[in-house]
Amino acid sequence: MIAGAIALTAVELLGFSGPAAAATSGLQISLCASQRSQYGTAQVEGNNQNGTWTTSPRVKLSAGCTDLWGWWWRGDVIVKFWDTGGNMVSFGTNNIPAFSFDDWYTVRSGN
Repeated sequence: MIAGAIALTAVELLGFSGPAAAATSGLQISLCASQRSQYGTAQVEGNNQNGTWTTSPRVKLSAGCTDLWGWWWRGDVIVKFWDTGGNMVSFGTNNIPAFSFDDWYTVRSGN
C-alpha cells in the first residue's frame, strides 16, 4: 500500500496525471483519410491550446486514421489533405472544442 502511494505521488509530481490533464484547453486531432487521400499527407493550421496560431508539419497518413500526437488545438482550425502525388484532396475549417472526455477530435477528409 505504501509503495503504491509513493508510486502515485511520483507520477503526479512528474506531471503524468492522465490523458485528460495533458492540456488544459484544447484537443489532439485524429486525421482520417478518404480513399483518395490514404497514404498521402495532412496538415493542420489554427490556434493551439494557448490561443497561438500555429501550423503542424505535414503528417503521413495511413489507410485509416492517423493521430497527430502532441499537438493541441482549439477553436477554428484549417485541415488540408493531399494525395500521394501532392494534389490537394480536401480543405476545410473545423471548430475544435476546448474540452472532450478523451482529449481527441476526429477530422475526416472530404473526398
